[in-house]
Amino acid sequence: MENTNPTIANIAVFDKAALFAALKPKFKIINIDGFGDIRIKEITAGESANANKRAKESGEEFWTHLLVTCATDLQGNKIFTEEDIPAILESGNAGVDAMVGAALVVNGFKKDTAEKNLPTTTADASSSA
Repeated sequence: MENTNPTIANIAVFDKAALFAALKPKFKIINIDGFGDIRIKEITAGESANANKRAKESGEEFWTHLLVTCATDLQGNKIFTEEDIPAILESGNAGVDAMVGAALVVNGFKKDTAEKNLPTTTADASSSA
């Protein structure tokens, strides 16, 4: 990858704004059979810590709290709340597994083995998530 940072007398100037722009959370759109498209967003480091804390406090699996935190509609509004975890656990495995798999990939917990099926998009400023 080419270095595009401005230079002063051949010395690269560190561009913190460019770094934070590159670190902006991304998302993937997935299709849930029989429902339609939803968005799985990359959570922030703070959201990850909170999901981990809630999982430890509740004794529930981390993935349930990850899913509650990162599953949104196409406008970026959260789909689930903590109160939905029992219903998620009672749902069919195929759909839940599709959401969890995408959540693990977009959040860097798992390598994407089907990259072509899950295009990554940068979250835009208009999203509410």
